Amino acid sequence: MTRGWWPFLAALLLASFGAGCGDDPQPVLTSPTQTLTLIETFVGTLAVSGTSSKEFTVHQTGTVTVMLASLLASGNPVSITVRIGLGTWDATASTCTVAVTDQADAAPALTMIPNFGPTLTAGSRCVSITDFNNLGPVDFAIRVVHP
Repeated sequence: MTRGWWPFLAALLLASFGAGCGDDPQPVLTSPTQTLTLIETFVGTLAVSGTSSKEFTVHQTGTVTVMLASLLASGNPVSITVRIGLGTWDATASTCTVAVTDQADAAPALTMIPNFGPTLTAGSRCVSITDFNNLGPVDFAIRVVHP
């Protein structure tokens, strides 16, 4: 008698395995949203009374912080204050538009500019540096931390 149940049981098991192979959507497990933080360093030369801008991409809304890592005149460190701004990059015109509220005056330091770190939405953004003390030409390095 036990022999008669095995074919039935085998057919039942095969049918249950086949039921999972249909076109029914399977649940997708998701992980918590993670914030990607990027650190970019921009270098260049700032002309006397000039402005220089560098473009970067913010991948998701978040706080952007900036560090003026160095200013060098003829290879020597300079501690004069310059203006740093964060704005929107216009790729067509190759310009950086910075709101007055998104600017800070800073001297070189190995720390982020205090009380300066606006929240920016995703998109093409830029950092600008302006010589308002007739300092240039100077070589600069700016570090930007952004999502």
